[in-house]
Amino acid sequence: MKTRVAILTIAILLIGFSGLEAGKRNYFTVGAGGTFVHKPEIAKKYVNDGYHAFLGVGFDFTPWLSTFIVGEYHRGSSNRAQGSWFSEGIKAKGAFLLMKVSPYKFESLLAPYGVAGVGYVYADLSTSAGATTIGLGTDFWVTSQIGAFIEWRHVKAYFSEVNVEVRLLKIGVIYSVGQ
Repeated sequence: MKTRVAILTIAILLIGFSGLEAGKRNYFTVGAGGTFVHKPEIAKKYVNDGYHAFLGVGFDFTPWLSTFIVGEYHRGSSNRAQGSWFSEGIKAKGAFLLMKVSPYKFESLLAPYGVAGVGYVYADLSTSAGATTIGLGTDFWVTSQIGAFIEWRHVKAYFSEVNVEVRLLKIGVIYSVGQ
């Protein structure tokens, strides 16, 4: 899985840099949202839903296809008794390489999109896993450079002990740095 992610990242970055030289739109995203534990049942039994914050950077390949890299920090509380290994809550960090496709140009006032990607999740210093994600969202452009978005994503992390699935509801701001 790590090899596939590395190859995909290198390929997209090489293709992406040629797009940047051609003057395509580049942008930053920042925001927050809710993290909702979906599966397995044992995770839902011991971990409460939480929240997350994220920061991303991206660029357009075409007016309908873009990619971005996003880093996320998740925090959830625990239902475990004090003194257990995660009684103080769950903290996870994730990094994802995402492809975003829209039937509308991204410059449109309202641009719904689909998003899918791969990434890596760190639940603590010694527990990490590859992950996949898929979702839907909508960009709302206020000006040609500033917009907002709402996005829903389903993330599945493939830990060696168990696969964990969460759903993310994200709201954020987009700042375009090039046209």
